[in-house]
Amino acid sequence: MAQNPTPGQISNYGGAVQTGTGVIYDALGNPVVVGANMPVGAGSGKVVASDASGNLTLQSSGSILPLTTLGDMLYEDATPTPARLAGNTAATKNFLTQTGTGVISAAPAWGTIAAGDLPTGTTSTKGALRLDGTASDILPTGIQLAGATGFAADAGHSHSLVDFQQEPSGTLARTIPLHSINNAVAALTTGGVVAVNIIALPAGLVVSNIMVAVGGTAANGPTHFWTALLDSTLHVLAVSADLGNAAEPANTAIKQAVTTDGTHPYTVAATGYYYVAVSGSASTTAPTLAGVSGISAIANLTPTPYGTAGTQAAPPSVAAQLNSGTITPANNQNFAAWLS
Repeated sequence: MAQNPTPGQISNYGGAVQTGTGVIYDALGNPVVVGANMPVGAGSGKVVASDASGNLTLQSSGSILPLTTLGDMLYEDATPTPARLAGNTAATKNFLTQTGTGVISAAPAWGTIAAGDLPTGTTSTKGALRLDGTASDILPTGIQLAGATGFAADAGHSHSLVDFQQEPSGTLARTIPLHSINNAVAALTTGGVVAVNIIALPAGLVVSNIMVAVGGTAANGPTHFWTALLDSTLHVLAVSADLGNAAEPANTAIKQAVTTDGTHPYTVAATGYYYVAVSGSASTTAPTLAGVSGISAIANLTPTPYGTAGTQAAPPSVAAQLNSGTITPANNQNFAAWLS
């Protein structure tokens, strides 16, 4: 039923408000002429006021909308009353955030995206990933690949270089490629000469074993045989046990576990160059090692790529420097070695 407003007021009881030139319609669709300068009406329904030209202003519950500034957003507070959420004025991009209780909602607010707002990323699920920001952990192209191009991965998700697929199983690093071996080059002496060959290693690599290949000459009357990983100044980082008088047959690979304390493998501390050391002693004939014939001018190279480091029949202690302390360049010591 249409009701006429009281003098100076106009109301709409439950119907949709429609605006026109100086006209508003009530719930039954009856037009009501609006005069000039009508004040806001009282009550809980929708009310309007008009200005001197008869322009209508819609209000809610008899109150003024709280929006005042560019970017303001309207929401209902707990009263409940229309409330103003001021626009984000920070130069940083913000997003609307709201956390309910499971039963009722809450007032919205501006906030940035936190790590906890995103699911954890996996190899099959998009999400948040923590990237390694330590510069020394990032390896140059060609040292080691990790994960798929364009995606993050850590040291626990790595793939061997393609070249290593044609090396002995489990190879992590090697002095020379397997397919390059062409000779029995390193002639160890009966007195325990130490042959050394340079090798590049990345930080974090765990070295558990060293393998070398005996060339065409087997040991005759073997008394000692050991391998070790050295730093650039010939200090021992990890060493094998002594094979003693065990056989060292010709054209056979010898793989030995190397440790820092008799039990634990060595974890490379920093990316750089290291040396693999091999020593074999015999009462009659020491074995040769398979490798590649070296160049005659290696004495002019820095660091020295391969050579001998004195004699040392028994395995040295971890952290000790080899007896010689220096490398004598020798082009017949470019032997093959594989780390795993």
